[in-house]
Amino acid sequence: MDTLIETSLTAYECLMKGFNFYIDGENEKAIEQYLKAIELKPDDEEFYYILGVTYYFNGNNDEAIQSLQKAIELKPDSGSAYCTMGNAYDAKNDHDKAFQLYQKAIEFEPDNADAYFHLGNKYRLKGNLKEAILCFQKAIKFASNFAVAYQTLGSVYNETGKYEKAIKCFMKALMLESDYPEAYCNMAISNINLGKNVKAIIWAQRAIDFKPDYIEALFVMGIAYLNNSLIGNAIECFQKVKKLDPYFLDNFIMKQLSINLTDEIMRQFEETKYLLN
Repeated sequence: MDTLIETSLTAYECLMKGFNFYIDGENEKAIEQYLKAIELKPDDEEFYYILGVTYYFNGNNDEAIQSLQKAIELKPDSGSAYCTMGNAYDAKNDHDKAFQLYQKAIEFEPDNADAYFHLGNKYRLKGNLKEAILCFQKAIKFASNFAVAYQTLGSVYNETGKYEKAIKCFMKALMLESDYPEAYCNMAISNINLGKNVKAIIWAQRAIDFKPDYIEALFVMGIAYLNNSLIGNAIECFQKVKKLDPYFLDNFIMKQLSINLTDEIMRQFEETKYLLN
């Protein structure tokens, strides 16, 4: 067998061993195999990309950036490498660098749904909700089964007062992932804002079914009960919230839950807090 072919086969054997370790959750062993593959075939962009992705998911962001930079040197139009490098910089809280890299990813791969999704999150962080919505819509366009993108788009619609649109997004997310507590909780918020508090209670309960200690869902359910003048039920929910986080009820406004509360409900809420054990 030709030596070059034999070396390539051995490199890919290492790569496949690495995949198997990665699937089993043994990232360190996977990384060892990827490094062996690169040693045997150092001019393969794919090997560096896979190594970078694994480093990123293992929390080794600096190593991920180095590997992905090498992948880009070998394949300058690798949108996926730019996108993952953006994720690594984002994990290092360098949001501006991440923003630039997501834009670069889209420049080379205009149909990269992940890049649009992450860019949308950066626009949302900057307060530019109009651009965020456009990015999430494009993410969904290029990946119609992107449940998280539907859920996040719905959350932004909640923030901008477009509650009916938000509900449609949450429904789509739940059609794709029926065990998605955040989508159920946000569906409850949309219904509260539309004055549909009974529906809100049902959706919030569904979120709690999947995630029993879901503080936000318990709080949202309590507000829905309060809106229906069911003070005892509201107190029960708020007691559970306080038990999980003693400071949540005093700081819930900082949680940015996008719930519209009337002055009367706020008054009742403040009164209810004093009744808690």
